[in-house]
Amino acid sequence: MVPISIVTLSMIQNKQVPSIQILVQIVHNGKKIDARALLDSRAEGIYCNATFVKNHGFPLLSLQNPIYPRNVDGTINTQGAINHATMLQMEIGT
Repeated sequence: MVPISIVTLSMIQNKQVPSIQILVQIVHNGKKIDARALLDSRAEGIYCNATFVKNHGFPLLSLQNPIYPRNVDGTINTQGAINHATMLQMEIGT
């Protein structure tokens, strides 16, 4: 039987696009790294902050076709194209 876990939720203060944050842990090289994830951010995929990925040394895979993320208002994000992906194990409520 899987134990029941409590997941902490908090609202991000953005009146235009309210989102829910949850505390998660990313498992990498035997270590658990505390992080926050957004639920229903209206993103068209699953994205991770590039600085966070670099700081923790997650392995990167080059994308064959770059992704051009758009902001909520439909404009292309000023940080440019996403050219890499990574595979992460995430735990919620543990």
